[in-house]
Amino acid sequence: MHQIEPIPRHLRDRLEAAVDIARKTGSMLLGARLETRISREKGLNDIVTEFDGAAERMIVGHLGQCFPEDRFFGEEMGSSKDEGAGGRWIIDPIDGTVNFTRGMPNYTISIAYEETQGEPVVGVVYNPVQAELYTAVVDCGAFLNEVPIHVSEIDRPQESIAFTSLPHRTHTLAKPYLAILDSLFLQTREFRNLGSAALHMCYLASGRADAFFEYGLHYYDIAAGMIILTEAGGTYGAFLPEARIPDNGDCVATNGLLQSWYTGEIRKVLKRLHAFHP
Repeated sequence: MHQIEPIPRHLRDRLEAAVDIARKTGSMLLGARLETRISREKGLNDIVTEFDGAAERMIVGHLGQCFPEDRFFGEEMGSSKDEGAGGRWIIDPIDGTVNFTRGMPNYTISIAYEETQGEPVVGVVYNPVQAELYTAVVDCGAFLNEVPIHVSEIDRPQESIAFTSLPHRTHTLAKPYLAILDSLFLQTREFRNLGSAALHMCYLASGRADAFFEYGLHYYDIAAGMIILTEAGGTYGAFLPEARIPDNGDCVATNGLLQSWYTGEIRKVLKRLHAFHP
């Protein structure tokens, strides 16, 4: 793992503010009675609740008050209209809304901060039900509840556990996805799906699994997870050879030792199907 450096003051301030509001937002969500977690569809198998909007407003309001020069991009509000001189916050107020509405524990608050587009330098992912707080600052390491974390050392595909999620929101991707699944199933140990891409990235970062792949992710799904994973020693990339995360949301991430293998296997399947997803 790279040398851990002291956290620059301006990033420490943003980390502390993001942790503070993530915890407060988590408390608000935990207090929501299950019968009030009513959802509506905003797209195919894509739901939203009033709590998604309320959580995002809490986060943006707090961070905007602390750092008025910063800009925002959130799942519910989109991009802020202000062109401030600061960096940009990338927010998914509830990653795993389906889990939240059904009383399942695996949903997270995901907050990232970037100074260059597509390159997060601060990441906070909070799972309020399990009280697990993942944090990272560029060049300063990754942590779970303030304890340093690192990716696994599994380097044999047949021993690897991978997180993945079916493309429920884009049914046209079912054929290539199932072909990938079929190929990897025969060569790996286990698959898991927690229903939160941010949590998948963090579990990968903490060594609980060894790989993660998914079609059609949005930047806000994985922005915080990206910096947490890389600071824990992992890597990520796109399915397409020439694509770049976050411009392309087809993501394959691993502990680093398995990146070439997982990426290569996915690309072999898609080349055979002529099904690279634009």
